[in-house]
This record gives sequence, structure tokens and C-alpha cells, in this order.
Amino acid sequence: MTVTGTGTSATDTETFVTPDVHDVTLTPDPAFASASPGSSVPVELAITAAGNVAENVTLSADLPSGVTINGLPSNVTFAQGETKTFPLTLNVSNGAVLNSTLATTITATIAGAAAPNDTQSTTIQLSIRSAAVVSVEQAAVKAANANHSQLAGVLSQLSDTLGQWQANPTDARLC
Repeated sequence: MTVTGTGTSATDTETFVTPDVHDVTLTPDPAFASASPGSSVPVELAITAAGNVAENVTLSADLPSGVTINGLPSNVTFAQGETKTFPLTLNVSNGAVLNSTLATTITATIAGAAAPNDTQSTTIQLSIRSAAVVSVEQAAVKAANANHSQLAGVLSQLSDTLGQWQANPTDARLC
């Protein structure tokens, strides 16, 4: 970038070099989901080159025990400002413990960026629930999307109560 200033008696030109700014953003959709043991959860991961240069990114996943991931590329190149979306699948093992939360962290390592700005991460939380609870939760979401807020609230409460009952089947408060 060149800046020129003109005064009443002089002209001065200064050159300023804009430094490279490396950055990416990672946005999972959804960032939180319910899943039952033995199921798969589709997730879309949007990655945007948010700096002022093109980016070469290496992707990795830190997976909890009992979760695998499909669809995550290892290396991706972006033009400045470009967004790419990747369809991912998180697979939950049959041995996943009900009423637990499993966190998958996806990290982008940015080539050419200096530490500590050379990585960006996002986390996807999976709440492990029974198939019945997941079905009721999905019905609550559909009711909310159809503008049936009262039904959505009742279904949401039902899914919470079912989950609590499954975790503590002898709790008389839940009967």
C-alpha cells in the first residue's frame, strides 16, 4: 500500500506493507446433538479462510473412545475469504454409555501462521441417549420448527424425564 500526502510546500510518499494475516473459522452444524449407541450423526463442518491470504490447512480430529469420524479431509486449500463445507459423519459405538457426553474436537493447523495463531478448533458435543429419548427429542425439534411451541415444550420435558428415568430407574420422583 502506498500513501501519498501533499502539503502546501512538500509531497511525501510512504510505502506500507500489509502483513499476512492467517486465520480460519470452523463452524459445525450441529455443534450439539443427541445420539444413541450404535447410531451415526451427520454434521456439516463449514470452514472459512478469514484472513487476508489464501490458506493451506491440515485438519485433525481428537475423538473420544467410542466415536469415529468419516468425511474429514486431511488437507484443504482455500482462497482468501473462501468457505467450504464438508459433510461429516460421527459414528457412536454400541458400547457408548447412556447419559454421557462425548466431545469431538476438530483442529485446523494453518500453514505459514505463527504460534499461537497457527491453530483453530471447534468441538462437537454428542449427548448419548437411548433411541427412545432421541426419537422424542427429534419430535420436539420438528414441533418447534412447525411453530407448535407448546407441543415442543411438552416433548422436550418428556425426553428429559425419560433420560433421567433411564439413568435412575428406581427414582420414585420420576414415576
